[in-house]
Amino acid sequence: MKSKPALLLALIVVALWLGITILGGNLQSGGDSTLDELVKAGPLWGVWTALTFLVIVTLASRWKGLGFARPDWAEAFRLMWLPGLFIVGMLGGAFAGTLPAGSVIFWIFVNSMIVGISEEWAYRGILLKPLRERFPVMTAAILTSVIFGMSHALNGFVTGDFGKSLVQAVAASMSGFLFTALRLRTGSLLPVMLLHGLWDFSVFFFALSTAGGTAGPAEASVPAAWIAPVVMVLPNCLYGWYLLRRKKRGELDKEDLVSD
Repeated sequence: MKSKPALLLALIVVALWLGITILGGNLQSGGDSTLDELVKAGPLWGVWTALTFLVIVTLASRWKGLGFARPDWAEAFRLMWLPGLFIVGMLGGAFAGTLPAGSVIFWIFVNSMIVGISEEWAYRGILLKPLRERFPVMTAAILTSVIFGMSHALNGFVTGDFGKSLVQAVAASMSGFLFTALRLRTGSLLPVMLLHGLWDFSVFFFALSTAGGTAGPAEASVPAAWIAPVVMVLPNCLYGWYLLRRKKRGELDKEDLVSD
């Protein structure tokens, strides 16, 4: 399928996936638990169920071109150097703080990786393909990133805090642009899934360890709480623009994303 039918189908699938994720999170949290509390407590059932939905839909429909081709890992790791530095820095800061119990670290890692896989499958896999068929590279990258970011505002239905969810939405859009750029430059979802999961893990792990192993991160002033996440991911966004600069976009315009 091409253009409008493919895009409409992708939007429906992503909307259903998002609904499962949010509904499952709301049922698990009761509408007032922080993400930090949920991610360390055990399986995020909404996320796990939503990923299962994507697996079933992809296999049943024999959906091709989503990005599961094996990448050139050496090239992928070279391209991921900047966010990789941030991840190493946050993990270093986490280990310098008060480490939580091993079981907590385990669930933070597992849930972060599942979230990374699920979100990349939905946005940079299912949604990006029809957007690339319909729009130029940069337009498709921006649209994918904005939709990805806007969906994070719905976390307010899980946590009850829509202010923080809006900040998370802006930060997610900015990081999402880098994820999209890496997906296009590597031709594969696999490196981006790995990077996304490790990024989320390092953020949650750092926040928990610097809070002394308590339920959530240390309290910060309202301006800092709003500005810090955006400032932290700004280099990611700028690096994404660099990766999709005009010279490279000319090469990517020839890619149809159906190689796998």
